[in-house]
Amino acid sequence: MAPLALSRAFAPVLARQGGGAIINVPSVLSWLNTRGLYGYRHDSRRQRAEDTTRGGGAPGPVRTSPTNVGDNDEAKGVSRIQWDDSRTERIIEWLEENAEDRQRLFSDSSQNARKENRAQRVAKGSKSVYYSRIAQYVFSVDPDPAVRMDLDTEPQKFSKAVENRIAA
Repeated sequence: MAPLALSRAFAPVLARQGGGAIINVPSVLSWLNTRGLYGYRHDSRRQRAEDTTRGGGAPGPVRTSPTNVGDNDEAKGVSRIQWDDSRTERIIEWLEENAEDRQRLFSDSSQNARKENRAQRVAKGSKSVYYSRIAQYVFSVDPDPAVRMDLDTEPQKFSKAVENRIAA
């Protein structure tokens, strides 16, 4: 809930200056509702908490807004990769279907591992192997044949696009 703490700290400052807006830009993980990733999820409890920040106990209008950003790969030189809902849903599908890899990709909690009486799952080496797997899952069935062909010739471009999308 670091964004909430940050919002609460700055709301009075903004209010003293006549108001403003605080925009929370969560990662793609905010769209997941999976065990062990609750800190990333944007839910009604967090929205209520953000709503209480608006006034922050200080006078003046301070608005908060959670915002999921769209495609930014074009600006990075990645052509033809547009993040529509179906592609984002395929990323989420892969993350839900591959729990152990998801935990390695996003660093498994040692506390959860102890609670579940198992070894902690952490990525060994580069995480790019996971981004590559996700890219194959998302784009190998793409309805656009040009995208599938680009995936075959430039798989690293798609892995990087997935990495950027997850980090967005």
